[in-house]
Amino acid sequence: MTRFVSVLLTLGLLPLTAIPVQAEDFEFTVPVNFSHLPPDISNFLVDCTALQARYGVPVGDGQARPRMSGGEFHGDVVVRFNATAGHDPAWAHFYQCRVIGFYTDRGASYSFYGTSSPTFPLESGAPMMLDTSIQPLSP
Repeated sequence: MTRFVSVLLTLGLLPLTAIPVQAEDFEFTVPVNFSHLPPDISNFLVDCTALQARYGVPVGDGQARPRMSGGEFHGDVVVRFNATAGHDPAWAHFYQCRVIGFYTDRGASYSFYGTSSPTFPLESGAPMMLDTSIQPLSP
């Protein structure tokens, strides 16, 4: 089973690829380009889900949690996972990937994700897209 996907994700026009591989059923390579974020944001999570149908049953889910420093991260984040027990990877026809950022402010922990607005100021004109929404997987 081979699938290839190209979409936009995170801060700008970034391609995303999904290729099922032999070691795991799915491998998503998500290029991430964070800059000018508050230095309190020390890590983030990339969560990808393979779906049987749009708004349907998840076939599998995986996460990666890279660290960042100085409000910057530039690189690929690879999310690998297998189909959930009892689910065939071939059932996956859609996917969704999300980025969740974590930070601390005055001793309290917070997160920003999806379409939520961060509580910190963005640089003027900076796009902020943290969710691909549900997209079709290409054969």
